Amino acid sequence: MINEIRLIINDHLNPHIGFAIDETIMIQVHNSLAPSTIHFWSCKPTLSIGDDSLEEEEIDNLKKHGIELARRHTFGPGFYVDENTLIFSFIINTKNFDLPKNIRETYAAIYSPIIRAVRSYGIPCMYEDPFYLVEDGKIVSQATQFWYYDVLVFQGVVYLDTNFTVPNRLNLLPRMITSIKNRYKESLSKEEFIKNICIKIINDFKVKLVEGDLTPQEKEFLKTVLETKYTTEKWVLYGIPPLAYDKLLIELLLDNPPTETCSEIEENVKKAIEQSGEEQKIELRIWRKGEARPPGTTVSKGLIEAGKNSLIPAIIINGTLKFTRTSPSQEKILESIKEEMNKIKKHQGQQQNS
Repeated sequence: MINEIRLIINDHLNPHIGFAIDETIMIQVHNSLAPSTIHFWSCKPTLSIGDDSLEEEEIDNLKKHGIELARRHTFGPGFYVDENTLIFSFIINTKNFDLPKNIRETYAAIYSPIIRAVRSYGIPCMYEDPFYLVEDGKIVSQATQFWYYDVLVFQGVVYLDTNFTVPNRLNLLPRMITSIKNRYKESLSKEEFIKNICIKIINDFKVKLVEGDLTPQEKEFLKTVLETKYTTEKWVLYGIPPLAYDKLLIELLLDNPPTETCSEIEENVKKAIEQSGEEQKIELRIWRKGEARPPGTTVSKGLIEAGKNSLIPAIIINGTLKFTRTSPSQEKILESIKEEMNKIKKHQGQQQNS
């Protein structure tokens, strides 16, 4: 049976919305609520950063030149985007595809259709893994990566007809960039380039591309991702993500194998959540001592503190270490849940009124 991959093609998006869409798809693919997806889009002049931070003077310089600052969730060097740059995002549930076991080989395999598409225009570029596609010492395309459980987000840009003098003159990026148009000299549309890539994807991966759009469920979740993350100063300027979007996060740190006390705590927490009547607004994460944390998941300062100091068992609510080395009653846990839920509702009310 041939695997299907959803193909979403957008023209110009607000950069914050575009990156939020990619994260929304990632979450829904992990939850088996959306198929693996390839997303093509572009946006106004933007500096996209991953895990970097900018100084105030650098931010002022971007504003002065009309360049937006947008943070994405994938790791890797910053890249520049304008209306004539193509952004690509491969959001793949790796469990459903026959990919190389070696992570570098996986990146090379996924990047391959884009590399071959660029070369098909007579540009002898070289892949400097894991980030850059280089021609004559300058970048013509670059990629970044992020793992969320078994979902790989392979995201980047192709500098089609990008105004590369802007980032080069302002020293916005670690390396100089150029454009395919600058080397190719003939007309080249985004539509033509996307079609070229898609043909190579179909041939390389033996998949069927089905053009579509976000599901109603994805569109609804996108609003939450935007409001709680991509439009916040905490995220854009400092890279601080929300713990659980707009949900109350409860983390348990338990022994492995669980002791009788740990089992009792887990049961009491689950019953308290049910009793609160707020199950849809609460996310419970259970961590067991010695188990590896799934890639891409965020952990709170409270959980880090509990693990560092071996405070087991521990209950952390909304990032705050509430109970350690004890088995609180269901009533006590419920009281703490209600207290933190009230804080969230109060904060949401203040945001709506501002």
